[in-house]
Amino acid sequence: MWAALAACSAPSEPAPPPPAPIAAPPAPAAPVGCAADGTHCCMPDGRVVKPGGCQPSYPDDVEPATERAADGTCNHIPCFLKCLPADARIATPRGEIAVSRLMAGDPVWSADEKGKRIEARVALVASVPVSGHAIVELRLMDGRVLRASARHPLAGGRWIAGLSVGERLDGSIIASMRKLPYQGTHTWDLLPDGPTGWYWADGVLLGSTLR
Repeated sequence: MWAALAACSAPSEPAPPPPAPIAAPPAPAAPVGCAADGTHCCMPDGRVVKPGGCQPSYPDDVEPATERAADGTCNHIPCFLKCLPADARIATPRGEIAVSRLMAGDPVWSADEKGKRIEARVALVASVPVSGHAIVELRLMDGRVLRASARHPLAGGRWIAGLSVGERLDGSIIASMRKLPYQGTHTWDLLPDGPTGWYWADGVLLGSTLR
């Protein structure tokens, strides 16, 4: 009996110790060898460049579509929001042609620095895939309707997003502006080889985002 009582009062097995906390993975080491100052940044290949953000055009000493990160390296900025829908009608000596059907070497109407129409050749045409994109539909008093990304540049360098109803544009007055979902899979832009890179899309003189 005493043996049974002793067995009942015997201490139980000690509880196993709690598992050791899992150590957090070490933070990635900061890149080394970047000698950029506060106004430059380092590309992955080691080049030190001046970041360019998203601009209508880029000077020769600026790396397009980049910004400076805190560690001095360059971050890429997607700038596809400055383009045209695939069916934007481009003025050419052969009539209006959808931007998506143009190729390098095709003739288009461009303009010189004074806005005079001149014939030029397409130096570059490009497209980028988009998803969930929106475009601005801009209607002028004379009936022209332009559809383009909000940050597409005009001939003078301003963005379409900076315009407002009642403002004068390309010889007419802006009657309305609204944002619409874009159903296409790609947006497009082109660059004529003339002195300005300007061209007419849907009857409105625009700048190019390409170089």
